[in-house]
Amino acid sequence: MKQLLFPVTLCLILGHAGAQDAPVTPALVQGLDIAAERAQIAQEKKAAEDVYQSAVKRCFQKVAVNACKQEAQQIKQQQFNELRRREIVLNDAERKERSAQALKNTQDKQSEEQQLQDAERRRDAQEQHLDKLQSNIEKNEERLKKDADIQANRDARAKRMDELLERQRAHDAKLKDAAKAKENHQRKLEEHQQHRAQVERDRANRDPSVSPLPPRTDTQP
Repeated sequence: MKQLLFPVTLCLILGHAGAQDAPVTPALVQGLDIAAERAQIAQEKKAAEDVYQSAVKRCFQKVAVNACKQEAQQIKQQQFNELRRREIVLNDAERKERSAQALKNTQDKQSEEQQLQDAERRRDAQEQHLDKLQSNIEKNEERLKKDADIQANRDARAKRMDELLERQRAHDAKLKDAAKAKENHQRKLEEHQQHRAQVERDRANRDPSVSPLPPRTDTQP
């Protein structure tokens, strides 16, 4: 039953193609087992050839041998033409199927390559993002270190300034104390000299014959 289905189906396809006067497309032979159909065609060719050989043998038993052989040849040729037409349909369908499969393979390959390219672009983008992130982190760390160094230098300068100001205040205080001490010493010396001069004047007034005291040479009061 299955063997009969192939030629019947293909004959319907051929009849449809001939009626429409259009090329047979792979869609028309969709579902056919092309290999089995070729085997069926080969089997039918052999059967047609066997029938032809038997008919030729019978023709020799007739009076019009040539006419009989010619008729048998025409029948065989018609059968062969029909089988050839079926082969052409199969060849065309097979060729288009191969082309479609090749196109699909190409598209699949291109799709795979596209996926690989997309994945590679994503990896590159991630690497660039990580590189940029690392660069930003390093720049921030460097800036923070510079800021810390600047602040440390400011603190050191401020501390040194405070120390110098404290030393300056202490030095100024010492100078002030020294000047005050010198002033007090000078004042006491002048007071002592004035007191000595007054004592001498008073003594001279009491006894003009008394010689004045010799001047002091030390600077102590």
